[in-house]
Amino acid sequence: MKKYIYIFIMELTIYSTHLPVLEQYILKTTGDIIELGTGQYSTGFILSLIANTNRKLISLENDEQWHNAVKSNYPETDNHVYYFYRDYLTELDDILDQYQNLSIAFIDSSPMGPGRTHAMKYYKRNPSYAEYVLIHDDDFYPKNNYFGSVVKEYEDREPDFNFSDVSLNYQIYYPPIPYPYFTGPPTLIVSFCNKPLFDEFRCSDPLMTKICYWKCC
Repeated sequence: MKKYIYIFIMELTIYSTHLPVLEQYILKTTGDIIELGTGQYSTGFILSLIANTNRKLISLENDEQWHNAVKSNYPETDNHVYYFYRDYLTELDDILDQYQNLSIAFIDSSPMGPGRTHAMKYYKRNPSYAEYVLIHDDDFYPKNNYFGSVVKEYEDREPDFNFSDVSLNYQIYYPPIPYPYFTGPPTLIVSFCNKPLFDEFRCSDPLMTKICYWKCC
């Protein structure tokens, strides 16, 4: 029989709906991780999952006050570095060019529309740079004509979107019901280098209000 150790618990909020699927992709890969947009949710969570490994987290942020706050809570180490940039159009690509062998690129930055779209297109142009690209709040982009299309709006439990203009190798993750926000929000997973996508993490408890993370020991 498998034994499990409880390692993390967090309220399921509009800002943390990506964590179950992000956890799954971190645990099933072995390389470094880049996060575009730091956070009190994702930054500490990723660090907890790669602790005591040789994996590195690269954290990018373009809000100086937020950058300083998160960096104060999670100081740099040999396995965790920060970059602050002001303009994604002129500065971001030069930073990303330094990391061309990633397991995961997690995109949750601002500005939400043009900034995240720019980052997504960077990895689409450079498919070998990251095995998997995860983009939070993916419902925003087709509804605001950045990329993707709306197949079905919020008629039933889940909406539906088509991201075949981004990649044919994609997956949409929806958080457990009830959603913390009417959109979910969902997370888009893409592999531009055609790595296999993993089964979605879904919670069978419709009354779940917290995300519980477990690690097999």
